[in-house]
Amino acid sequence: MDKTTLAFKEFQLALGHVEKLLDRRQANTSFYLFVNTGILAAIGLLIKDSGLTQEWLLVAILLLVVAGLIACWIWRSLLHQYEILLDWWYAHLRELEDTIPGSAKLVTREYEGLYVGAEDRKPSERIGMTKRELLLNWVFIGLYAAFAIGIVWNSLL
Repeated sequence: MDKTTLAFKEFQLALGHVEKLLDRRQANTSFYLFVNTGILAAIGLLIKDSGLTQEWLLVAILLLVVAGLIACWIWRSLLHQYEILLDWWYAHLRELEDTIPGSAKLVTREYEGLYVGAEDRKPSERIGMTKRELLLNWVFIGLYAAFAIGIVWNSLL
C-alpha cells in the first residue's frame, strides 16, 4: 500500500471518528435538553399543585433548581470537552489533507473560512459549541435562577 492510499484511508478513518463525535455531542445535547425539561416540569407541577404552602416543598423545589444548575454546568463542560476533541481531530484532518495529492482540502478551506483566529473569538464562534447550544444553556440557567428567586421571595413574605 503506497503512502497516498494509506493517508487517504487514515483520512477516512479520522473523518468517521469526527462524525461519531459530532453525533455524540448532538446526543449529549438532546439528553441534557430532556433532563432540564424534566426538572422544569417537575418544578412547575410542584408549584402548581402545592401553592407553595408547605416548607418541605420549597426545599424540594430548591433542590431541583440546584440539580438543574448542576446539569447545565455538566452540559456546558461536556460541550467544552467536545470543542477540544473536535478541534484536535480537525487539525489532524487538515494535516492529512496536505499529504493527499490532488486533495480539494475542503476541511482546510472550511477551517480557514470559518475558524481561523478562533482563539480571539468568543467561545460561541469556535469549533464545538454553537451559539444556539450556549443560548439554550443560558435560557435554562435563567429559568432556574427565576425559580430560585421566586422561591426565596415567596418564603420571605
